[in-house]
Amino acid sequence: MMSWKNTLYDYVLNKNESSVECTAMDLPLFIADESYIAREQARRLGEAAISRERSLRPNNGETKLRIHDVRSIRDSVTVEVSMYQVKQYMQSRADYSEEKLERERISFRFFDGRWRITAIEHINTEQSLKQPMPLERQSSPSLPFFNYSILKKVNESPHRQQQLYNRSRVVEYADRWWNSYNPAYWEFEVDCTNFASQCIFAGSAPMIYTGKRGLGWWYVGMEHQQELWSFSWAVANALKNYSISSTSGFRGYLVDSPQQLELGDMIAYDWDGDGRYQHNAIVTMKDDNGMPLMNAHTNNSKHRYWSYRDSYAWTPNTRYAFIHINDEMTMP
Repeated sequence: MMSWKNTLYDYVLNKNESSVECTAMDLPLFIADESYIAREQARRLGEAAISRERSLRPNNGETKLRIHDVRSIRDSVTVEVSMYQVKQYMQSRADYSEEKLERERISFRFFDGRWRITAIEHINTEQSLKQPMPLERQSSPSLPFFNYSILKKVNESPHRQQQLYNRSRVVEYADRWWNSYNPAYWEFEVDCTNFASQCIFAGSAPMIYTGKRGLGWWYVGMEHQQELWSFSWAVANALKNYSISSTSGFRGYLVDSPQQLELGDMIAYDWDGDGRYQHNAIVTMKDDNGMPLMNAHTNNSKHRYWSYRDSYAWTPNTRYAFIHINDEMTMP
């Protein structure tokens, strides 16, 4: 008798082929989760639309599966898996590569002579509205409080100085840590904004430390069960609002289109269009059409197309905030 693992491998193979070919391929008949089927069909249609819009030609791709946890009761099995996907494609004459990591909880049940998938849950999607909390499994790191080299320059001068935003360092940091976690910071269960703030900080943006969570933009960490970071550092909507209202440190402003963004800029995502933004990503590359490709955490992604129409979080009501960060920053 075939095991549930054969069904799992068939599921991953189908998902990989659909993504690589950028088509809305038929879903396997062994998936009995109707809500998932609806979500997946919408996602695949979005992915196919992106491919047509960008005139992509697929080259190659693969999906690597890792099983993290297995729970079995009689004829039912539930597993948690991560799927690392690399997709290579050509646009005009340029070659590109996109990488993503997705986590799912999949339930199987044996009936009618075979194992079938009865439920698929996406873990930590970009849609999450959970309050950012550090993961308990990480020990307390050695924490960076400020850009010490910048502060030294400021302290040597009686006047406030201008610091240039280093976009290449933002990209370098985002590419280095897109699928891992800098041990100098806490890892959050919902980590997209924490990661975006780290990238901006790596570009020499100074922290504006106030000690008050609702003011400034700063990170200390966690001490004695007390959270020590500003909302603007770790909460998506707060970072979006801070970046376009700040009068010192790093400052940004809204632009009308994604083509106007530069490397190191940011896009904020409001999936249901209610004015509260739930996800942030950093521009790390431009494609052949001048469109941004993004790096982000939560569903870890590298060089992902800016519209996120391939995300389970995307809806027709999705709104974007295109935020260009000023090159000159006023030091506190």
